[in-house]
Amino acid sequence: MGALGGIVASRVAREFKLGGPCFTLSAGAASGIKAIETAIHSLSAYETDVFICGAVDLAGDIRQCILNDSAKPHMDHVLPSEGAAAIVLKRLDQAIKDKDRIYGIVTGIAGTGSGTIPGEADHDSEKSEGLYTQSLENALKNCGTSLKEINFYETCATGINQDDATEIKVLNKLYSNNPVISPCHVTSTSSVIGNTRGASALFSVIKTALCLNHRLMPSNMTKASGFGKLDKERFHFTDMPVHWEKQKNKTGRKACVASITMDGCCSHVILEEYILEKNMQEDNNQDQTADLVLDPNLIAKGSLATSNAHEKFLEFSKKNMQLLEKQFETLTQLAGSVIQTRDDQPIPAMKNFDIDSQTKPSDPVTSPFLDRDQCLEYAIGKAGNVLGKEFEIIDTYPVRVRLPDEPLMLVDRIMDIEGEMLSLSCGKIITQHDVKKDAWYLDGGKTPVSISIEAGQADLFLCAFLGIDHVVKGTRKYRLLDARVTFHRTLPNVGETIEYHIEIDRFLKQGDVILFFFHYKGYINGRLLISMRDGCAGFFTEEEVENSGGIILKTEELKQINTGVRFYPLVPVKKEAFSDEKIEALRKGNLGIAFGESFEQIQLGKLLKLPGGRMHLIDRVLEFDPTGGRFSLGSITAEADIHPDDWFLRCHFIDDKVMPGTLMYECCAHTLRVFTQRMGWVSDRDDVFYDVVPNNESDLKCRGPVTPDTKKVRYEIEIKEMGYEPEPYVIADAHMFSDDLRIVLYKDMGIKIMGLTKSDLNSFWRKK
Repeated sequence: MGALGGIVASRVAREFKLGGPCFTLSAGAASGIKAIETAIHSLSAYETDVFICGAVDLAGDIRQCILNDSAKPHMDHVLPSEGAAAIVLKRLDQAIKDKDRIYGIVTGIAGTGSGTIPGEADHDSEKSEGLYTQSLENALKNCGTSLKEINFYETCATGINQDDATEIKVLNKLYSNNPVISPCHVTSTSSVIGNTRGASALFSVIKTALCLNHRLMPSNMTKASGFGKLDKERFHFTDMPVHWEKQKNKTGRKACVASITMDGCCSHVILEEYILEKNMQEDNNQDQTADLVLDPNLIAKGSLATSNAHEKFLEFSKKNMQLLEKQFETLTQLAGSVIQTRDDQPIPAMKNFDIDSQTKPSDPVTSPFLDRDQCLEYAIGKAGNVLGKEFEIIDTYPVRVRLPDEPLMLVDRIMDIEGEMLSLSCGKIITQHDVKKDAWYLDGGKTPVSISIEAGQADLFLCAFLGIDHVVKGTRKYRLLDARVTFHRTLPNVGETIEYHIEIDRFLKQGDVILFFFHYKGYINGRLLISMRDGCAGFFTEEEVENSGGIILKTEELKQINTGVRFYPLVPVKKEAFSDEKIEALRKGNLGIAFGESFEQIQLGKLLKLPGGRMHLIDRVLEFDPTGGRFSLGSITAEADIHPDDWFLRCHFIDDKVMPGTLMYECCAHTLRVFTQRMGWVSDRDDVFYDVVPNNESDLKCRGPVTPDTKKVRYEIEIKEMGYEPEPYVIADAHMFSDDLRIVLYKDMGIKIMGLTKSDLNSFWRKK
């Protein structure tokens, strides 16, 4: 990077809002270890209190590696890769004082230079072996550790023949000259995620720290690697992860991480497990694997300010991170090898990866921070009664942030909360919602999309806990602006509990307006159900809301698009409208009354009926057009009357009556259902139901409320995609109007009909 390195580092530090020195190091594959060495010197000299070491190498685009065979000089067991990683380091005493999670302790570090021109390969094998040996011995000497105490060795294992041969020969020689307490477990990160070059050493350190923290030894590198030549009596090989037994001499678990650069420079770092004093006796008496919670991002959890800085960096590099997302899924293979263990020890999986098998990243909490009664008190009673004297003042304001009243108060308990009270900084809250058999909202026996999203409503409580009401003092009201939502499995069933992990990343002031940015994930039985990202909410005056102008569509969002795709309805269709009476017939399942002659004598299956009761959200359809909309695949416009005493206005909220954005989504979803039914997607079976399109991200933008003053709301749905896979599914864009003002835009909302296929539908209509 030349002189640009310092500039890049300073700009990253600025985005982090960090003080102190900032700079870029470049030492090839050893860059991560060199950064750690620099951090240790700085921390030891008390120049800094916290040091963030990050490594980024984005030069291994997998597409280029596939297309260009000459770009693969590696052995078969290691391919070029790319990635980014970061760790936080502190002095041990400071980390203990700050009550940080400590994944490992750096006790020794050393390196040797090759003397060759940087970047040029050194083919002198004898010299390479000497440099590797010297680096390892110096690292051991620095921490007063002997080689026999190291029973976990993270090799560089670049897949480059000469480097691998050097490691194999040196390890065989050194371990043969030293008495071994127990065989050394040899492994390599690069054999799982590939050779990430400049970031490789840091990935290796992170993996090793996780293994120390969780007392597990992962499965070894593939047998195709040359490391199978290591002495089987002195080195341990396994195809499955195993529990990391303590040394027979009762010393703590210790590990070594190695790195070799292209020009022959070698680096080693010695890591040791951290054991709390109160747990040491238990550890000596009972060496069992504890319940594991894997957080692969940091070696020390760091302060909330550091967490905020990390999130700022993620936003700063958003485009790059999105491109890397799929490649980073391969890192889950590494995590899987780290955390798998005996069959009788189920373990939570890795945090921050959107895969169906993901488990929740929190420790089990035995008792809630707040129960349902306390949450309801916060919603309709006094905040001071729940959060103490510091919050009594906000009960005097004309409006404050609160949870909804019944029946939309969906937080059954708050399990935990993190963050500094009244700091207006980042924080996290964990809540739960129970899906009960008599729940008022059940639709086809499942929790509808709107409720599944709305139940993650505790960003309201969290932003108040962090102090927003103390700043706006009742002069501004909460309004949701943006969110992107993805469902990763079927909708929740009766008897399941959804656990939401909601995080506020930061607050931002723009003039007098205060915004905050947040995201969350929801889990059922530890499995990922829903993820919401790019959440944004703000605090506005009535005048600012009235003058917002609503949703302003871009030119490209108005342009007619010819997809060249046609969907052929299963029944004759035409442009028409459906009255209040016809829509009511859909709630009873009477398709003949609703849609006419083609649907005579057809009674909808009980799970397909349009919801009623509190979920009576549309009154009539103004227009059904089978070839309408921007995409010429069909459109439908529905309408509902709004009354000042509507239940959702009374409860959401008691001092700020607005229709929740999630319920607006449900209105559009009901309208979309009517469209699909009129196109012939119906069944008289009672095992067919509506569900989400998994892994389809919907984008919400909200720029205005529905209030007691609103007379009518209108929902305009434009079909974007309609087909079978094999279940019938539809993707659409939805626009919502409040008295002719466009206030909401939902992009890519999706519905799937489960228990039904194209063949089933064709067979059904042939019989009619």
